[in-house]
Amino acid sequence: MFDWSMGICNVGSPIFDLAQAISVADLIAQQEMACWSGLAFFATLASLVVSALALIGLFISLGQTRQSLNITRSLGEAEARAYVHVARAKHVWESGPAPYTVLLFLENVGATPAKNFQVGGELKKVRAGQVSEAIKIKPYEMKAWSGLRPGQPHTSVRLDVDEYAELAREFSNPVKDHYILLLGTVRYQDIFDQWFETDFALYSYTTTPTGPEHLTKLRRPTTKALRAYEPVSLPA
Repeated sequence: MFDWSMGICNVGSPIFDLAQAISVADLIAQQEMACWSGLAFFATLASLVVSALALIGLFISLGQTRQSLNITRSLGEAEARAYVHVARAKHVWESGPAPYTVLLFLENVGATPAKNFQVGGELKKVRAGQVSEAIKIKPYEMKAWSGLRPGQPHTSVRLDVDEYAELAREFSNPVKDHYILLLGTVRYQDIFDQWFETDFALYSYTTTPTGPEHLTKLRRPTTKALRAYEPVSLPA
């Protein structure tokens, strides 16, 4: 029996005759060895558990550090990148085989240039009071231009709307209870080689560029259907 008052592995040693004493001494020695071996095993096991927990803590710390660095980099890129949108638009009539076009005025309100940008769009006839419901952006055939610096006056580009010439002529004078609606998307690449898209929607009573402003000016509708500076992945 263990004598816990004398230590963890201290075993009492009652004395009998010599042979019995030797036998008891061997037994006591074996019991003490078994006891210390058990303690050593549990101490090793505890050490392994502590080491495993420390390793897990290290991996968690490294993951949090990596996440923090990614967030910091993303915030830095967001602060430095280009932000391109259509600031306004204008109906234009000229002489020639394609007399009607839409002039878009683009603006980069970011901190760095857009490496290049693309624009595509369409024209639609919509009933008055149904403009917001008619705003449905779709994939467009895009026309590309190079470079758009920040902080410069609006850059004007012509939108390809030849296929809507008849519709434009119909609205050379106001059409009762209807608007002509301009929809489209600006796609641009920032200095980090990330692509973004910003949609636009404007409407007016007529395509005639001259006349009362409330009839000729392209206005922005109230809608939540348009994306602004949204990152996109282009097909390889």
